[in-house]
Amino acid sequence: IGKGGTMKSYLLQEECIRTSLERKQNSLYCNLEMSDITFFDRVWATMFQESMTDMVRDGKITEQNIESYAFSVKELMANYLHIFSDVDVEPSDIEGIIKRKEDEIKGKIILSGIDSVGGMKELGDNEGVNAKRISKYLKEAAKNTNSAILLINHARNDCPDVMRDCSPFVRGGSKFIDNCDAYLSLSKVVDKEASNFEKDPKDIVFKKSFKYLRFVNKRGSGNTISKIIEFGDYGRVVVKEDNPIDYEINSFESGGYTFKM
Repeated sequence: IGKGGTMKSYLLQEECIRTSLERKQNSLYCNLEMSDITFFDRVWATMFQESMTDMVRDGKITEQNIESYAFSVKELMANYLHIFSDVDVEPSDIEGIIKRKEDEIKGKIILSGIDSVGGMKELGDNEGVNAKRISKYLKEAAKNTNSAILLINHARNDCPDVMRDCSPFVRGGSKFIDNCDAYLSLSKVVDKEASNFEKDPKDIVFKKSFKYLRFVNKRGSGNTISKIIEFGDYGRVVVKEDNPIDYEINSFESGGYTFKM
């Protein structure tokens, strides 16, 4: 869950790609909003830690070796990292999509990432009813396929940029959260040096690559985990060891900026 600019898609893609690349487990990315070419580029960048464009420019990719690079990406996407692209998908279709892919690859999908709620077909104009219907179908799909399903949903525009738990502002309201076993909330991190706290109103600038992540375990222990994370080059996620609350107090308290917990 998060507002625009909190890099929700990057985090979801990273999890699916790493599940396939490093754990050699099958994941399915349901791409309901982004082009397949963009997704391919992000897989490439994650694998080689450079974009294809930069590698061509720097002479690392040549006519002699491009097929070797391309084969590595295609092999990963053929064997472990699978993609489904469509628009206006019915929430009730997701279970069938997962099972058909498992039949096709003759293997088990352990993780499905869905990007995003906004790409799913809506029935009627009631956002709350649609959100509850989507989360209900996906919960059933997760149980019936015995797999994890991660779904991106957006926070409303009136959510404060530094609201650390965005769930009260999720599109569709509490009815969406009710069917989730857990959720991740992403929010922005203030850049103290670039911000002007003396100005009225305050001129707040946010760090581009740093985000605040809060994980809430609803069904299990009920515990939360909070981390400052950095999206490195080409979207790779790096978890910082700083205690995020100490980090904010030490960095920003003198600026008089209030953080919403």
